Amino acid sequence: MDVAAIGNPPAQMWIDRDDAPACIERWLQDGVVSDEEAARLRQFREDGFIILPGLFDAETVAAVCDELQRLYLEPDKYLLRMRKGNIRHPDGPFNPPKSRLLDYYVNSERARDMVLAEPITRFLQLLYREPPLAFQSLLFTWGTEHSIHADNTYIVCDPPCTLMASWIALEDIEPGTGELAYYPGSHRHPLYLFKDGRIEWRHQEDGKPVHVDYTRFLQERADRIDGPPRLFHARAGDVIIWHANLVHYGTAVTRPEHTRRSLLAHYCPADTARPNYFRFFDRACRRPWRDGYYSSRRYDLRPGIENPYPVYLK
Repeated sequence: MDVAAIGNPPAQMWIDRDDAPACIERWLQDGVVSDEEAARLRQFREDGFIILPGLFDAETVAAVCDELQRLYLEPDKYLLRMRKGNIRHPDGPFNPPKSRLLDYYVNSERARDMVLAEPITRFLQLLYREPPLAFQSLLFTWGTEHSIHADNTYIVCDPPCTLMASWIALEDIEPGTGELAYYPGSHRHPLYLFKDGRIEWRHQEDGKPVHVDYTRFLQERADRIDGPPRLFHARAGDVIIWHANLVHYGTAVTRPEHTRRSLLAHYCPADTARPNYFRFFDRACRRPWRDGYYSSRRYDLRPGIENPYPVYLK
């Protein structure tokens, strides 16, 4: 790949700057963070992720899974994005392979409690120095087999490198079900740049051949520099939080009869950043929940609006 096609990641969060280690030590000495929180911040800076094992107990996870199997009883309240990108409502207790349930937390208080649980929002608040905004969620029933990528390629917010993600296991993740694979430290590598120096891929402008080139670039670099990926063999209730530039993918599904239920959420700073859809969805609005906020590009969340049905289907 031409050297001109890559660029250094912008240090838009303090954790990515050269003085971050000194800041962590200062916070620790001043009592702003605990020993455990300081260790998590150091790991996140070095590896691009942290894991919160057993954050949600079995009863909490079971309640969410039970709720999911009844969505088809009120299908118009929920949206599924299918394999080809088309949108439809759930029609059975198990969502189809390669589908994803969009912004489930809007109509599910249990899901909202998960993506904005105190340990998650606390860690994000330390990274952002302000409350987090959960602005998108994807709930998967099966392994995605998503190609190698970093989230900034597809999920757009401004500033772009303030994006974060949490991934919550809703069952024990078994080998062969499309486990999450990731490359520790890959968030510090130079970024692939698309046309005009963009870090996000636009299907209409860039096309599939450029996307193939992008994935080849990431895979060749991972093979050359990072070595074998790490697999997240999560137990139900485990959570991983990762950096926008962490390179990851969904492994091949070799046991298609087994589910891999998981809840993914994307975040940005609530006050100093904005999801891209705030530019075109005139009903985009954030709502407070626990110690953070949530929003959606599908639902009207303006104050005083109590409409539980999606109003934007593209």
